[in-house]
Amino acid sequence: MGKINEAAIVANLADSEFINVVLSDGTLGKIKKVNLIPYTGSEQTSKRWINEGWHRILIGGTNNLVNSAIVNIANSYGSVRQSYSCFYLGGGGYENRMVSKIGGDGTIFPKVRLLYKSSTSSIFYVDILYNTSTNNYVMIAISNALGIHLSDMNDTIVDIPEGYSVQEFELK
Repeated sequence: MGKINEAAIVANLADSEFINVVLSDGTLGKIKKVNLIPYTGSEQTSKRWINEGWHRILIGGTNNLVNSAIVNIANSYGSVRQSYSCFYLGGGGYENRMVSKIGGDGTIFPKVRLLYKSSTSSIFYVDILYNTSTNNYVMIAISNALGIHLSDMNDTIVDIPEGYSVQEFELK
């Protein structure tokens, strides 16, 4: 008779998929894969943006978890010159949130803002200011990511959620 594998196998699940767990009170619950395993990888994507303003680029875990990454965002060659901003951010889970510019000219992406709420159950967000209304592809990559993932990167101007505080950082 073979041994039953008691470890959860989550390698083939998407981050948004759930696994069943038995909670401490004996009831059945569900946990998203992304909340079960610390994420320290990298992601990249590109989307076409036209709308000038604040765009949500990253969504972190809850505010009591570590949320940090190296971020590189750029626009493609088009009717405006190419521009990029590269920075490290330390967000939710840290007493002092921070952004440190690594490189870039900050022309098209001049500012980043961190959105947080003083609650261990609130989600951490990162927005970037897109400083042109020219139809262009925006490319973004994150690496050394802890507890943070790319958003859907839609060309949607975002507001600050109710009850959230904001810290803005210059990337010029």
